Amino acid sequence: MVEEKNREDAVKALVYEATARIRDPVYGSTGAVCQLQKMVQELKTQLESTKARVLELQQQKDQFWGILLNVNHLDLLSTINGGSFPLDFDDFIAHDPTKFPSEWDDWII
Repeated sequence: MVEEKNREDAVKALVYEATARIRDPVYGSTGAVCQLQKMVQELKTQLESTKARVLELQQQKDQFWGILLNVNHLDLLSTINGGSFPLDFDDFIAHDPTKFPSEWDDWII
């Protein structure tokens, strides 16, 4: 016999198990629990895989930034001028928008 204060919970448990038995006559609520446990395990595996991928990408990013920082310490102009790209310094830097070439003077309104 169930104590009076626990009767409501007992009825809910019986209704839940009866509903689960209708869906799965062999396993009932145990089948649902096993399915959920399997899903949790699969999600844990996916999470670990994702964490490993994030770590790998962070390491690649750190390597990339390290390469960029090392390149900034090199003398790029002497490397380019010494190679097959003979450029003047003025050709290498970006266009200054405050200084327009004379052929563009007719564009200014």
